[in-house]
Amino acid sequence: MKNLFDIKGKVVVLTGGCGVLGQCIARYLAEQGAHMVILDMNEEAGKKFEAELSAVTPALFLKTDVLEAEVLEQNKKDILARFGTIDVLLNAAGGNMAAANIAPDQTYLDASDDAIRKVVELNLFGTILPTKGFGSVLCEKKEGA
Repeated sequence: MKNLFDIKGKVVVLTGGCGVLGQCIARYLAEQGAHMVILDMNEEAGKKFEAELSAVTPALFLKTDVLEAEVLEQNKKDILARFGTIDVLLNAAGGNMAAANIAPDQTYLDASDDAIRKVVELNLFGTILPTKGFGSVLCEKKEGA
């Protein structure tokens, strides 16, 4: 019987891969034999993390902006040039801003509309845009996650 959860040799693209959560996920998947593609805005951290993962599995870091479709399209081209496919997309990019939070002595009316807008944009469109871009590869081959 086929192991449905075996990811050995699968190409996993992880947005927000240099964040605390992203790094934990990437390390685990690398140990399971996945080929890891780390996407993040932090180039210095990304290069270091790529080197760490490369000691365990094939790994690639690409600088990205999950809110820029053109950048994501170039990332996809670079991934396909290196690995030939994409099998899994994990969206871990996201975050919050202090100005979008409401302190105990505040009400919702005190939160910055601009900060809330930026947080929603990052957390919503920062998932939608990568899913549309990288998901096209999964749709073409009719498999993936």
